[in-house]
Amino acid sequence: MWIFTQDGFYSVTQGAKHPHLFEWEPEGFSLEREEYLLIRTRDTESMENAKLRVMTAGIEPPEGEWTGTIWTLDNSDYEHRMLMPRHLWAQLLEWHGANLTYPSFKTYLSKAWTEQYGPHVGRQRSLALMELWCTMKDYWPTDKWHWDWSNLEA
Repeated sequence: MWIFTQDGFYSVTQGAKHPHLFEWEPEGFSLEREEYLLIRTRDTESMENAKLRVMTAGIEPPEGEWTGTIWTLDNSDYEHRMLMPRHLWAQLLEWHGANLTYPSFKTYLSKAWTEQYGPHVGRQRSLALMELWCTMKDYWPTDKWHWDWSNLEA
């Protein structure tokens, strides 16, 4: 799952499919492995923001379920990783939904990222988001338009 929020860009997968992560830090994971998601980011700020948001948004994980440890893996497509209980990730997404106030996601994030990171990073992130939006607009089928793959030659 890919998620964009005001805090960053996240790729979320099933944590149990990455058993080596549990070996790196055996303490602090009291739930079954299937109850953990692997949160991945390309940049440090996105991961730090998610961790900070959990701690400041009134989301309180039960003791022993989550450490907030961030692992950084050089030369990886998503350098920063963190295991998080499913229910904690769901509460984090619920917080974002409950606090959504903007009429335009792209416009809001462009302004917020420019204020937070400066014009260069704000513009770079805004362009990435716009490119993604354009790709989805051009290629994601709508109810009115679908690719007819049956007519294509092999």
